[in-house]
Formats: sequence, structure tokens, C-alpha cells
Amino acid sequence: IYYSRNEAGNQRLSDFIIYPVQNPVELKNVLTLSLGLKIQVVKRRILYMYKTTRIHIDDVKELGAFLEFEVPVENSEQEAQGIMDLLISEFAITGEDFIKESYSDMLLKR
Repeated sequence: IYYSRNEAGNQRLSDFIIYPVQNPVELKNVLTLSLGLKIQVVKRRILYMYKTTRIHIDDVKELGAFLEFEVPVENSEQEAQGIMDLLISEFAITGEDFIKESYSDMLLKR
């Protein structure tokens, strides 16, 4: 998955491309040989759905547990923002709870 997004805000709109892979082990080997392996993120993810929103609960080795919402913009950004606001409220998330770094960046800093 390739993401293009502004990383500055707590809530970020993303454009992304998903490329289906027939043989992920072989692709990993080719990419590792050609680009090297910077860091490996090991995680277990539980996925819940609220309407079309993906709610991820990740347990990341060496980092702990994390919660992420992926709200697709289907009809309007305002509708998507309303769903995001609802979930933030229901899960009692505060501004200090937001993390802007990727798991790999956090692992590299350890």
C-alpha cells in the first residue's frame, strides 16, 4: 500500500494505492535484496468495522497497543469528519493521545 498524505495534522486525509501481490514472500525477498531492510514491524491487528470505517486495534511488538480509525470519504469530507468526531468522542480520545509517527519511525528511535 502506498500512502500520500500530509503528516502535519492529527487527522489526515490520505490518497493511497493498493497493489495486489500474488507471492508476498518472494516480493519481500526481492525488495530486501534491492533496497535493504531498514526495520521490520511485527504486529497483530484486530479489525472492527463501524459502517464503512475500519477500526484497527494493533499490538505492536516492542511498542504496545494502538488504536486507529480509517474513515473513507464517500459522500463528503464533512460526513467523514462527523464519523471521525463521533468515534473520537465514544473512545474518549484526547489531543494528547494522537501519535503522528509510524510504527517503523518509533521503532527506529528506540
